[in-house]
This record gives sequence, structure tokens and C-alpha cells, in this order.
Amino acid sequence: MRHNSRTIDLRLLLECPSSEFLPLVYETFFSRPPDASGLLHYAKQLQKGNGRLLCLLEARVSPEGQARATDAPCPELDYMVKRYLSIRNLPVGRLRWMLLPKITATPPAGEESFAWEAWANKYIAEQIVQDVQRPIQEQQAQTKENSPLELQAIETKLLQLQERMNQVAVALHAGMTALQAQGAPVQAIDALREAQTAALFSMPNPDDVPWEARQYLHVLAQALRA
Repeated sequence: MRHNSRTIDLRLLLECPSSEFLPLVYETFFSRPPDASGLLHYAKQLQKGNGRLLCLLEARVSPEGQARATDAPCPELDYMVKRYLSIRNLPVGRLRWMLLPKITATPPAGEESFAWEAWANKYIAEQIVQDVQRPIQEQQAQTKENSPLELQAIETKLLQLQERMNQVAVALHAGMTALQAQGAPVQAIDALREAQTAALFSMPNPDDVPWEARQYLHVLAQALRA
């Protein structure tokens, strides 16, 4: 759903449940679901205690946020953006944020102890599972209504998909070799090795992949779905 010329409800963003905040930010400012790397970035900032308002301001001033600003107007937030841009490089640490205008909003209960990074990690894992399972479920639903000739065509497509998975495994092996040559961390190489092995048969369980590598697995799942 796009927010064409619909004013942002700033207090809704500041007061919604913690688990709904970042997906709502992405929908409001970018008109899309969260990507893994961006979600982890914002989650880390929130985990550091930077607060929701700073997250909203950062999203607004990002290139994507600026490009879509006319689709999601918010005069109150845009007024704060001017102050934010004028103070964000001041060498006084977090004290500079005290110069931002105040907004009266009541955060949800338990916000201070909410584990943003753990939540983001779980959210990404669930999205990976959905990306992998969705085409399988769609294919199963379609198979019930297909003729024998159509089933044969589906089988051919599945074989082609397996071949593509094998090609992915070869590419992962090449990437792993390149990382080794560049002295990359062992964890990154092990994650690629596990993904290579799984690609020959099925997608790896997201829970078994280090969270640093999950964004790449997420992109891989989307590519295979395409």
C-alpha cells in the first residue's frame, strides 16, 4: 500500500508496539517491506538508545526517504529535519539530540527493555522462511488443478530450478575461495560453505546461519523466487 499524499501520523509511529515500529517505518517512508541490512542498521541504533524519533529523522533524510517525501508528507517531521541536519555533526555526542524539538508521545510499555537486535534477527529469519516456502506452497496449490501435461512441464521447471541451485552452489564456492584469498573472517567463510552445501539440496535453515550472513541468504531466496 502506497501513502500517496497521505499525511504521516507521527504519533502513531512513536506510540505503536515495538515489534510493529520498524516495519511501519519502512511502509510509511519507503512503501516496501524492510530489507535485512537496513533493518539491522535501524535496530542497532535503537538498541543503542537513540530513540524512535532519531530513527524517523534518519529514514526521512535518506535518499530513498527524500525521493518519496511527497508521497508521505509530514510538516512537523520536516520541520525537525532542518534542525536535525543542522546539529547532527556537532561534536558533543548524544547531547546534541537534546536540541531537537520535543514531541508529546507515550512509548509502549516495555520499550526500554525491548531487544531490538534480537527482534530484527528473528524477523529476518521468518522472512527467509516465507520467501522459501511461498513459491513451494503456490506450486503445490497449482499442482492440484494441473493436467498430466502441465504436471510434466512443472517437473521440468523443478529440474531447471535444481540446476540453477547447483549453479548457485558453484558461485558460492567461487565466492568462498575469493574470501579465503582475501583473509576474510572464518565465520563468513563457514557461512558460505554451509550455504553451498545446502544449495545442492535445499535452502539452509535460517536459524543455522549466523545473523551476519542472513541478509545474503534473504537476497538469495528472493532471487530464486524470481
